[in-house]
Amino acid sequence: MLILIFLWLPAYRIFAFIPGDIKTIYVVRSIIEIFIIIPHFKLLKNKKILLVIAYIILLCISELINYKKYVHINDLIYTIEHSLYILSMFVFFMSLNRKDWKLFFDDIKIVAIIYIMGTIAFSIPYIGASNIEELGIEFFVGSRAQTVQCLALLITLLLLGDYLYNGKPRILSVILLLISILITVFYHSGQGMVTWCFIGMMQFLLRKNKNLLSKVFSPVKVMGVTLILNVIIVFQIYQKIPLIVWLITVFLKKDISITGRSQLYSYLPSLYDKSPIWGFGYNNTVVSDALSSIQLGWNSAHNSLGIVMFESGVVGLVAYLFVLYMILKVLFNKYDKDTMLIYSLFIGFMISGIVSGVLVSNYYWMICAIALGLYGRSSNSIYS
Repeated sequence: MLILIFLWLPAYRIFAFIPGDIKTIYVVRSIIEIFIIIPHFKLLKNKKILLVIAYIILLCISELINYKKYVHINDLIYTIEHSLYILSMFVFFMSLNRKDWKLFFDDIKIVAIIYIMGTIAFSIPYIGASNIEELGIEFFVGSRAQTVQCLALLITLLLLGDYLYNGKPRILSVILLLISILITVFYHSGQGMVTWCFIGMMQFLLRKNKNLLSKVFSPVKVMGVTLILNVIIVFQIYQKIPLIVWLITVFLKKDISITGRSQLYSYLPSLYDKSPIWGFGYNNTVVSDALSSIQLGWNSAHNSLGIVMFESGVVGLVAYLFVLYMILKVLFNKYDKDTMLIYSLFIGFMISGIVSGVLVSNYYWMICAIALGLYGRSSNSIYS
C-alpha cells in the first residue's frame, strides 16, 4: 500500500531518478490500476461511482471529438491513464475494510514524514530569498503550489487517522502540522494559507458553534458561493470589491492582479468560445499555445473550473459539479469532527481552485475517493 501511495502522490525529486521519468510512472501505475479495478469490477455499479464514470466518459468523448485537432495520440494515452487513475482510487478505497484502513493511515504517516523532510531539505538553499514565488523552482514534491497542496492533504489524512483511531490528534501530527504551516508561510503561498485558515476556522466552529457551521457551510451554500467567487475573480469584478481587494493585497500580500492572473483571465473567454460544448480534450495545450508567448507561466487556465471547461466543455463541467456536490453531501450528512476535517479541506481546495488547478489534481481525486470510501457506503467501512 505504501508503494501505491507514492505512485498516486508522486514526488518530483524521487521519480526524476527513474528512467523514462513520468512515462515510466504512467505505465507502471496503469498496470497496477487495472489489477485493482478487475477484481472489484462490481463496485463500478455503485450509484455514486456512476457519477464519476459519467464525468470520465464525457472527458473521453471530448478527447475523441478533438483528436488530431487539439489533442494527439500521447494525449489519448494520458486520458486513458487518467481515467484508470480516478476509477482505481474510488474502487480501491471503497473496497477497504477496517484492517486495511489502519494500514493505510499508518503508511500515510510514513509518507508525510518523508515528504516533509524532503521539502525542508530542498527548501534550505532558498532561505532568505525574497522572490521565491518568482523562481519557478521544483522542490521535493513539485512546484510551490503542488507542495502545499500535497502537504495539506497528507496532514489532513494524518489528523483524520488520529481522530478515527485515537480520538484526538497525536503529538507527532501536531508537530508535522505546524511544520507544514511554516513551509506554507516560507513559500509565500496564498493558496496554502487560505486552505489552512478554512481548516482551522471550521474545526473551531465545530467545537464552539455547530449550529452556525451547519447553517453557513451547507453543501448548497458552499457550492453557490464558490461558483459566484469564480465568476467574480475570472471576470475581474473583485477589483471593485474592497473586502476582496484587502484580502488579496493585505492579508495574502499579493498584488491586485493576483500575480498576473487577471490579465490571463481576460484572454480565456475568447479562447473557450472556439469549443464551448465539448471543450478541447484532456491534456490540451490551447491556452499554452495561445498565451505562453505573452507570459511563460500562462500554460493553463489557472482556474480549476476553467480547466474542466477547457478539457470537457460545459457538459463536462456539469458532470464534474455533480460529483463535487455528491462528495460534499456525503461528508456533510455524517457531520462529526472527522468528516468536517475532510470537508474543510474540500472548501480550502475549492477556494484555492479559483486561482489554481488543485480541483483537478491528484490530491483532489484522492480525497474524493477516500471520502467516498469512508463515508459513502451504507455502513462505515472503518467500523465494518
